[in-house]
Amino acid sequence: MALSTYWEGWFPDFAEAKVESISPVRLYYGYAGRNAWHSTWITTYSEGCMHASFKSAADFVEKKRVQGSVFNIREMPGIAFRSSAGDIVVTQINTTEPLSLYSAKEYYQLAHIAEWNKDLTLDSYISLGAPIYDVAKSFSWWSKFWRSQPPVSNSVIILATRDSSADYSSDIQGDFKAYVSYSKGYKYRLGWQNMSATISAEPIKRILSHGGHL
Repeated sequence: MALSTYWEGWFPDFAEAKVESISPVRLYYGYAGRNAWHSTWITTYSEGCMHASFKSAADFVEKKRVQGSVFNIREMPGIAFRSSAGDIVVTQINTTEPLSLYSAKEYYQLAHIAEWNKDLTLDSYISLGAPIYDVAKSFSWWSKFWRSQPPVSNSVIILATRDSSADYSSDIQGDFKAYVSYSKGYKYRLGWQNMSATISAEPIKRILSHGGHL
């Protein structure tokens, strides 16, 4: 299952939804390029590239396949906030420690972004019953929940789905893998080689430990 980029205007039905559960998730990030093994290589987020399963990510890159193309799939840790309207899922790309600078409790508020933070009235959004709209806002780059603000783009990724049957792996304890494609001929699906990726889930475990959600 592919996850969509979250924008309030695309998900107006989330407006009254409250968080009913919070859990870790293992996501699959599919993208084109030849430098799969280099963790410092900067990637560009594109719509439809984040998935809840390896199969879904592999299906996604197959649709983008042209002669000579090489694709990568990276396993990524994230956090899923589930509600009756759907799910918000958060992760971060182009870092080996996703969400490491996010604070589960309000950290600070800079004067020039005070106006943007006025709706974030709770001291934590890692909390059951929190408005799902505001959970998403708490992960925006301008939020007062960052110890140091992340880049505006190609960094923190806020995703959403209305699919109440979405099935995520909650295993973030084991190693994360990086996969690079290879061709077995144009009549066949791509093959995949894999190795361990230098991705740490420790910051997400720390966030989820707030309120006992791990």
